[in-house]
Amino acid sequence: MQQTGRITEFTRDHIPRVADLWGRAYRNREGPAPDSLRAYFEAIYFQNPWRDPELPSFVYVSDAGEVCGFVGLVPRPMTFEGRPIRAHVLSTIMVDPRARGQAIGMRLMQRAFSGPQDLIFTDGANDACRKLWQAAGGELCFLLSCLWTRSLRPAQHALAQGAQRPALRAIATVLRPVAAVFDALVVRAPVGPYRLPQSAMRGDEASAADILACREELGSVAALLPSYDAHSFGWLLDATAEATARGRLERILVRDEAGRRVGWYVYFANPGGLCELMQLGGALETIELVLLHLFRHAWRRGGVELRGRFEPGFASALLDVHCEFTFHLSVLAHSRNPALMRAMHAGATGLSRLDGEWWMHFADGPWS
Repeated sequence: MQQTGRITEFTRDHIPRVADLWGRAYRNREGPAPDSLRAYFEAIYFQNPWRDPELPSFVYVSDAGEVCGFVGLVPRPMTFEGRPIRAHVLSTIMVDPRARGQAIGMRLMQRAFSGPQDLIFTDGANDACRKLWQAAGGELCFLLSCLWTRSLRPAQHALAQGAQRPALRAIATVLRPVAAVFDALVVRAPVGPYRLPQSAMRGDEASAADILACREELGSVAALLPSYDAHSFGWLLDATAEATARGRLERILVRDEAGRRVGWYVYFANPGGLCELMQLGGALETIELVLLHLFRHAWRRGGVELRGRFEPGFASALLDVHCEFTFHLSVLAHSRNPALMRAMHAGATGLSRLDGEWWMHFADGPWS
């Protein structure tokens, strides 16, 4: 259907129609959205601790009053080279399937780019979003789009891959006990890529305040950093933990034998499956020990694989602990400041999956 209309700021009154639009755009589902999805839109866009009236989200409303498009934007305060800046995270962009082909998505993207923010970025883009983003003048951050994966139970991972093929499913079931024994042996081997040595490091469950204190103590040389306080970081961790389809969110502070804080990690423990790292921190000289503590923790929780975003500053340690690397072309950015874009392209950031779109679990909630 041909639509004419206008772009306007997203308000609470739009939530029911935007939630319904999400169902049509991403689930091919007609009818009213569940209350849980409407509540999630309320929480993400109107109850987040960084809400800024000057940095709203936008809807495209037809002349008939129908919501045909939406671009969701979440403000995030940051610092660049020690100075405060305003960043916007693009969390989702969607167009009613009945109104596609009318450049509504392009108009929404251009409106988002024209705002007063210093930086707008996303870290969960699919191919369609990437093409739209680049057509509107944004850029792909290739280095930040790299992911690393560490196998924790290689035999069980191989069986799980084989079990996806009907012809191999029965064989995979028979071999499962053998795979479990093999995996238990390789982590104890004296050498090898799957070895998980015992560590003298101690891991304690961490509060938001614990992690912030460690972050402040260890510092960072990255040019672009997220700005947190105890309230906003606590809210972020609690909101992230709601994505229970990904597993249980673990928040661990790592200490050395003397009790000194040497790093932390936040990840989804997923027994029998893929564990996703959300944030990792530590000093360069001890980050390998923090990584090994993370791997052993995820192994004890039953994880088969662990995956995280590549951080250039930790590249040597990630290689030393036998991580594999792939590119997903999912981190996109736009800024009118060339120095900011150079930092994004160089990976000179302290941004984690807690700082972009990735933690916003639209695809992992009960409404899916």
